[in-house]
Amino acid sequence: KLNSFHFEGGKRTCFLQIRYYLSLLYCYLYDYNLNDAQGLCDQLVREIMRWSHLPVKENEDCSAPEKSHCQFGMTGNVHPEAAVRVIQSMARFMAAYFTNQLLCILPPHNVNVLPPLHIKTVTEQSLRLIILQHSKVASVVREQNLSNVWTVEYALELLFIGGLVPEAVWLAHKLGDWKTSVSVGVAFQLFCKHDSSFTRSKKKGLQLPLNLTPAQIFQEKLQCFLGQPASSEAKNEMGSKYKQFTGVLPT
Repeated sequence: KLNSFHFEGGKRTCFLQIRYYLSLLYCYLYDYNLNDAQGLCDQLVREIMRWSHLPVKENEDCSAPEKSHCQFGMTGNVHPEAAVRVIQSMARFMAAYFTNQLLCILPPHNVNVLPPLHIKTVTEQSLRLIILQHSKVASVVREQNLSNVWTVEYALELLFIGGLVPEAVWLAHKLGDWKTSVSVGVAFQLFCKHDSSFTRSKKKGLQLPLNLTPAQIFQEKLQCFLGQPASSEAKNEMGSKYKQFTGVLPT
């Protein structure tokens, strides 16, 4: 039924395409067809790069390069917002996999973007989630020879392309890569500082939580260096030790 879906244009085109492509993605994931799920995202990334006037290599590696747009269920021109929503959901699914979180999708007949992992949202409680098996996904990655493309790096790329920079910081930090999380966090803070329109945005998911700010991550590393637990009870004590530690550094 999804393959016979057509768009006639108009104001509802974006809304309908979001539902269609999210349904398609969730169908692939429900069947553990990771190859086509990733192939769909690869094609949508290419579309976004073209809209952004970025160079696209036609022979660029892809999880299933031999398949065409039609074979992935794509129906001509894709609305940019629809492509971004699918990429965001795939990025969150992969991030959940690599951090051993609960693997969930939404039913294809009642779709929405997967909720973020780094914060709790109000709408998350009302979503009807379908749980997938982590071990089954790991097995399929091996069976479908996706080990080279089903990677943390790919998940991070999707998070960046989907505009989910705070979640990229969370993923790197969750996996113990504090240098990447700090670097991305600093770049994101500088971007927010110099982009007035983004600064005015009140969307909670687009802001860095306090525990993911570069300063907080550095403080955690300092506490670890000094042999102190990274607990809230130790923060006041560690603040004075931080001053003492930095006070002996040469100027």
